[in-house]
Amino acid sequence: MSDTDDDRVELPEEIYEVLLHVVDVMLRGPSVTVSPTSRALTTQQAADLLGISRLTLIKALEQGQLPYTHSGTHRRIGLTDVLDCRERRWHPQYAAIDALSVDVDETSDIDETLADLRRAHNTVA
Repeated sequence: MSDTDDDRVELPEEIYEVLLHVVDVMLRGPSVTVSPTSRALTTQQAADLLGISRLTLIKALEQGQLPYTHSGTHRRIGLTDVLDCRERRWHPQYAAIDALSVDVDETSDIDETLADLRRAHNTVA
């Protein structure tokens, strides 16, 4: 690639921020997919995004936990609905992880640390 002015493109601030975020995520290792938010996903694609099995997703659809449409005999789920669902699923999980965390260092009493972990576990349970 050359560094001439012909190769430069002026980006709106919002696009620049999105691209910075994408590069940051890519540098940490995960794959990144850029897709229109109006995109409809297959049940397998949605299940993969949610980190669950396709059968678990279908049960959730049938229980009304996620809106979907039919395309012939196939179910389609909106990308934004899947992303919202993922956020709703992850929020309590991250909160539980935070509640179970305790500060431990070399000077910590192991019995006291274990008691703290038991209390945190009981609180979350």
